Amino acid sequence: MKQLNSIQYLRALAALLVVYCHAIDQQMRLGQSYQQGFHHLQNFGAIGVDIFFVISGFIISYISKKEVGPKAALIFLKKRFIRINPAYYAASVIALGFMMLSNSFSFSTQSTLKTISILPIFESGEIFQNPILHIGWTLSFEWLFYLVVSLLMLLSVVQYKDHLLILILVVVTLLGILFPSKEIHFNFVTNPMILEFGFGILLSIIYKDLKAQPIIYPALLLAITAAFFIHLIYNGYGEISEASKILKGENVWQRIVIWGIPSATLALGLLFLEKQMGSNFFHNKKLLLLGDASYAIYLVHQTCFKVIISVLQKTHFASKLNLDFLVLILVCISVMTGILFHIYIEKKLISFFNKILVKHEILNSRFSGNV
Repeated sequence: MKQLNSIQYLRALAALLVVYCHAIDQQMRLGQSYQQGFHHLQNFGAIGVDIFFVISGFIISYISKKEVGPKAALIFLKKRFIRINPAYYAASVIALGFMMLSNSFSFSTQSTLKTISILPIFESGEIFQNPILHIGWTLSFEWLFYLVVSLLMLLSVVQYKDHLLILILVVVTLLGILFPSKEIHFNFVTNPMILEFGFGILLSIIYKDLKAQPIIYPALLLAITAAFFIHLIYNGYGEISEASKILKGENVWQRIVIWGIPSATLALGLLFLEKQMGSNFFHNKKLLLLGDASYAIYLVHQTCFKVIISVLQKTHFASKLNLDFLVLILVCISVMTGILFHIYIEKKLISFFNKILVKHEILNSRFSGNV
């Protein structure tokens, strides 16, 4: 399957937005910065999660339309496991090591089980347990989506599979509205955040069905989306960035409308810009590398921040450092660390587990790209 460079650019953007948002959060531990107080910029980068969800829905639909049957479902789940879990576990172990060295580790069986399972299998009551890496909550929704996709593969659904996927996501979400509950498993499965994957599937349908459009259309769509983002930064977006509230089902519909739909229009604009201009228009090797390493950057950035902030606090160097400059330092170091993690750990883990779990099956499968 041909790699879409516009998607790689979008991945890079999503990762950088999340990193920037969390960099400001960490900087706030040391004092006040200009960026922190600039209108509603502080938490806007959390929209990167919504962009990632839209990308995931698009890619899974784009590569798996004709893959059906038990064998295809098994290969799909194996590939998703290989792509997501080993790197996540490795990053969690690194984070855990730092916590233990810095005496900030508080052992929790629930947190450990959540890290291993990713899905909230072992949880009870109303509280969504944080894994070792707090960003792991987003992977819970990724895996929920993968399980729905694999179920349709298992049932050998071919015709209108994308449409049926969207319908299932909508129906499940409606169940949460019709039968409101605070029980964590039901609340998780019916959380409307899953609809953002549906937006990605819808983009895939549009992308596959429509021919390249005159460049004015995607350019105009991107301009409108960018203008709306600027409007949000200046005028606000409520508390939709708070993960703790989203996991309880609060402010989710606002987030889907205010962040989810614009994330989809951003992706649509870039996809059709590439469809019209060709992949050579999106050929910057550094941005493509950032796209390739986006998951690794996403996994390691918070640990990088904690290490840097800890060093600054212990050396008392923080008082001499411009905090706006510190935000830039945090972003740059975490991005570089993420790229190194991608090259020397993530890629090697993927290669290793591919040999063990899928062997030669993948040679005849469409699930072979960096998806």
